[in-house]
Amino acid sequence: MINFNMTRSNNDKKKFNVFLQSLKIIKTKLKNVKIIPYVIASGYPFLSSGYASRTHHILNTFNSMYSDKQYIAIFNIGFPYHHRRVDLKNKLTNNDLFLNKLDNVFYLTLPNLPKNKSNYNQLFDILSRYFNFTTIHVASDWINAMPIIHYCNNKSLKSIYEIRGMWHISAACRKI
Repeated sequence: MINFNMTRSNNDKKKFNVFLQSLKIIKTKLKNVKIIPYVIASGYPFLSSGYASRTHHILNTFNSMYSDKQYIAIFNIGFPYHHRRVDLKNKLTNNDLFLNKLDNVFYLTLPNLPKNKSNYNQLFDILSRYFNFTTIHVASDWINAMPIIHYCNNKSLKSIYEIRGMWHISAACRKI
């Protein structure tokens, strides 16, 4: 049994159980395949942007190339719940919120918890035990990437950091 240290409402516990069901669905659908988490800041189906489109294309291509491994997109804690451009009201069920599949890519949403090191560690401990990760790929800005990289270092896992979020630098350069 996977246990998560939560002193929360029954509604939060129900959401966490739906999250665990999402993990079971992924594991069932991707039997005998090495799963590689690809942690992202935002993306489909909640948000359509250049970042989301590039990420989806990269993951879809990777998943088409390999028969023995599958990349799954995992949103950072806080997305899509607190993103200013995402309106979740009356749009999605709990099941839709935690697990979506588009083309050849699974998108997994983490439970809505405060974004801190302890919550990242607990959630990725659960994910690591469930899927037996050896590597975590992070494609995000450094603020969202650091907790995952620290987690990997503490657990002796490999991490790949794909730097994203440099748009503010290119936007500033265009104004010069």
